Amino acid sequence: MKYWFYLSLLICLSACGSQEAGVQFDHVFDHTSNRTSVQVQVGDDFAVVLYSNPSTGYHWRAKDDLPDAVSFQGDSYKQKPGTEGQNGAGGKITFSYRAIKAGTVKIEREYIAPSNDSVAETFVLEVEILAKEE
Repeated sequence: MKYWFYLSLLICLSACGSQEAGVQFDHVFDHTSNRTSVQVQVGDDFAVVLYSNPSTGYHWRAKDDLPDAVSFQGDSYKQKPGTEGQNGAGGKITFSYRAIKAGTVKIEREYIAPSNDSVAETFVLEVEILAKEE
């Protein structure tokens, strides 16, 4: 019962919460950026876009708390176009961040199985935040 409540809440928040409409990202990283290092500047907005299928119960969770050099801005889920309303169709989830101060941070997300909390996949991105050039 608790599982269905949290799944419903996750779907509602993804659908109703922070729709990234109109947000322009300075950088967008996806599964091809997994286990790489990237550079952004202080003040940049960037996104990590990953495949997700919440209808199966799988979900992405942050492995650790973020250091204060980066700020998590929210997430939004978008089902694959043409599959709206189809169970099991999947889509992509966008995690939005803002670079706050210079430094190096590691963003780690784990794709968690619904039945036993085992990690099905891990996404790791090392982000070097550079001071703004004046």
